[in-house]
Amino acid sequence: MKEKLKAMFTKNLGTKLLSVVIAGLVWIVIMSVSDPQVTRTIENIPVERRNEEAVSAEGMVYEALSGNRVTIKVRGSRSVVETLQAEDFTAYVDFQEIGWVNAVPIHVELNRTEYADLTEITYQSNAVMSILLVEYLEDMAMVDIKTENVADGYYAFCSSISSKLLEISGSKTQVESVARLVGTVDLTGRTESFQTSVTLSPVDINGVAIDADQLNIAQNYVQVDITILPVKEIPIELETSAVTAAEGFGIAGIDYSPKTIQIAAKREVLDELEKITIPYAADSLMQSEEVEIEIAKYLPEGVYLKSDTSTLVLSISVELLVRKEFTIPLPSQAIEIRNLEENFEVSYLQNTVTLPVYGVSEVLEDLQAEDLQLYLDLSSCTSTDNYYSVVLRSDAELEISFTQRVSVYIQEKGMQGES
Repeated sequence: MKEKLKAMFTKNLGTKLLSVVIAGLVWIVIMSVSDPQVTRTIENIPVERRNEEAVSAEGMVYEALSGNRVTIKVRGSRSVVETLQAEDFTAYVDFQEIGWVNAVPIHVELNRTEYADLTEITYQSNAVMSILLVEYLEDMAMVDIKTENVADGYYAFCSSISSKLLEISGSKTQVESVARLVGTVDLTGRTESFQTSVTLSPVDINGVAIDADQLNIAQNYVQVDITILPVKEIPIELETSAVTAAEGFGIAGIDYSPKTIQIAAKREVLDELEKITIPYAADSLMQSEEVEIEIAKYLPEGVYLKSDTSTLVLSISVELLVRKEFTIPLPSQAIEIRNLEENFEVSYLQNTVTLPVYGVSEVLEDLQAEDLQLYLDLSSCTSTDNYYSVVLRSDAELEISFTQRVSVYIQEKGMQGES
């Protein structure tokens, strides 16, 4: 029996060994075709820092000049390499290994030990982290809360914040580069006020994010109250009755922009508010002027400006007065008699009255006597057979001025012609 078994394994031994070798080669070929060796680049692996106390000094801290992140190339079977991500690797420096040129070796390790023998790191972008000892600084940074994705027809803002200033510390250059600590609240789908916690990030004066790896912030978040209010568009009414020109000058025109604004407030406040009135006064103007007025100063309490434009631009045009003279016959339909006693009648001591009118050229250019809406108020003429000097007045809403009196004689009706 033993001889038969021995003959079974030893007979044609060379052929059998050759078959095993061929099978192995075939397996290798199959594997190389179905799961070939590939190289993949994995970027942006953060470099951890260990034993940082080894480079500390009183009043000094270190600043990494390069080597905060590393890019590697990994080679191995495609089925393995294609599953690897940046988080599958740990990159670190140990400051106990610092060299005399202030450079620390960067080590990269694969966290997934089951693949350790199946992969190889063939390239590493940074071999060392270069550091520089710099002055240590503590300062305060302002907290700025922003909102995004506000629903149409609503206005949102941060109405309360747990800390408006927070202490920051670290290298002097980094601390001084921080303009503020910014937190952003996403308001997608929200139309009611609420409270929340907001994570903060340091930014520079241009709003660009700053790498905070070496920056110590007293706390990385704040508690905020976010107020959300409905919006309404209302007109602005500019009150300029107190705008006057100097003697010899006239107001040729007043214009302003914007004419409407968007405001935000509680719904019951918006329902009652129909307009915003802004008064403006200027006395004895001799030249045109343009003025900017802060709109928010004239908003009622609890009402907020939603419009992008925060100022109203007021333009006042001032011109030298020009003169236009009217000769009006007496009596005339151009002059209305008012408040004359029922049994009195009036006669004039002259056939015409000359009326010099002063105003800006645009107003006077096409002005007619009828446009002046002239009248004589005879309420003070209380007795007959008397002469009165009465001021000629106007009801016209025009930027004009004139001074003239008319002499009249008052008598009882039916007395004209009697001696």
